[in-house]
Amino acid sequence: MPCHATRLVSPLKLDGVLDEPVWSTASPISAFTQRDPHEGAPPRQKSEVRLAYDDAALYVGARLYDTAPDSILVRLSRRDNMVPSDAFAVFLDPLRDRRSGYYFMVNAAARCSTARC
Repeated sequence: MPCHATRLVSPLKLDGVLDEPVWSTASPISAFTQRDPHEGAPPRQKSEVRLAYDDAALYVGARLYDTAPDSILVRLSRRDNMVPSDAFAVFLDPLRDRRSGYYFMVNAAARCSTARC
């Protein structure tokens, strides 16, 4: 499924709040499948990802819905340590060789303070 990024016409505020106009007008990507626990199965929860870009960067906006938010695994860890936690990742294959690329991941603890979790 091809996905299209929307070119920005004004700067974004990188605050984790998707309230800029681009996030409501860009085409959502929602045809996802599971990786865990059942690879290839339809997702159990709804997710929508939108892409935007400018001359300097690619921006990813994700709305990850959960019908039971009290069950979200929030675990903070040191950098480069994987812990069981709900997370979102973006994998990029700029050479289109399916062998090399980049990935960026954030877990549910990224926007969580001790007082709120």
